[in-house]
Amino acid sequence: MYARQAIVTRCIGPTNRLSSRIKAKCTAGEVTIPCPHGPAPGVDAHFEAVKVLCAKIDARNSEIYGHKDTQWSSTRWVAGGLPIGSADCYCFVDGGTP
Repeated sequence: MYARQAIVTRCIGPTNRLSSRIKAKCTAGEVTIPCPHGPAPGVDAHFEAVKVLCAKIDARNSEIYGHKDTQWSSTRWVAGGLPIGSADCYCFVDGGTP
């Protein structure tokens, strides 16, 4: 069994300088992406931030260890909410089918 990290995402509202953004964060790192303005905003946009964060962590691991560790990007994630309702959370799911 391996220890896993949950990825928490949240919306950051617009400011005078910047439009709305989504932040994805875990112990291994964090990213902030612009909020997509498409037909399906919401959880799909949050998952885009999760995928960007996973790619960033895989690239960093490749640079450090000299090989592409696709553990982050090649895994399945399940979305859920946190009890306080202020953020979405994505957890790794091991094995099986969705």
